[in-house]
Amino acid sequence: MKSVAFIFLIFFLACAFTPQNQNDCIEALVLNNTTWRVGGSCLENENQTGFSIYSYGASDSPMGNWGRFISFTDKSFKTSYRAQCGVDCFTSVTGTYELIGNNKIKFYVEDISRGGFCSLESETPKKSFGVFSISYIKNGLKLTKIIK
Repeated sequence: MKSVAFIFLIFFLACAFTPQNQNDCIEALVLNNTTWRVGGSCLENENQTGFSIYSYGASDSPMGNWGRFISFTDKSFKTSYRAQCGVDCFTSVTGTYELIGNNKIKFYVEDISRGGFCSLESETPKKSFGVFSISYIKNGLKLTKIIK
């Protein structure tokens, strides 16, 4: 009986002190006070199934300061779109986010502002756009909707 308890103790300690994989837990520190380049639209409609964000440095990108972006504070987010020509539909989404559990984020969208040449009007949904799982990808993060 002592040997079984000893084996269990060794197994427990090995699991407790094993280094975690970087995909195991994404913390608020990863997002807090950061700006990311977005690959495509981001949170502009509640049916969106996911999007990717990439580390951003204007000097690192051949696109410079043009494109879609998302910025995070400790509890809120804001998306923006900048086009070099100025003749486009400029959409900005604002709201709050909450990290829930390991690698999950819930977005609450307060306002979708559209200006320029847009076919849709601005709106104020003031509701959750779902829970997304977060995983690391090369140079960024992939967010995939798991709960509507």
